[in-house]
Amino acid sequence: SPTRLLLTFYESCGGTVSKLLEALVAMERYDAVELINSALSIRTDDCKREAIGRDITGGRPEGHLQVTR
Repeated sequence: SPTRLLLTFYESCGGTVSKLLEALVAMERYDAVELINSALSIRTDDCKREAIGRDITGGRPEGHLQVTR
């Protein structure tokens, strides 16, 4: 998403998302805070799905299950 791309660029320049959120709250830009939190929530959900997929497949791509005896 464009918001996630912006956050990634901001972090690569040495900023932190938490400091950005603090500044936005201080400026009462709750609309922007909500947008960023939404983008972060989607990213977190994607990471959780990836982690679950790795647990199920033993770190292998889906469809390549690890067989243990």
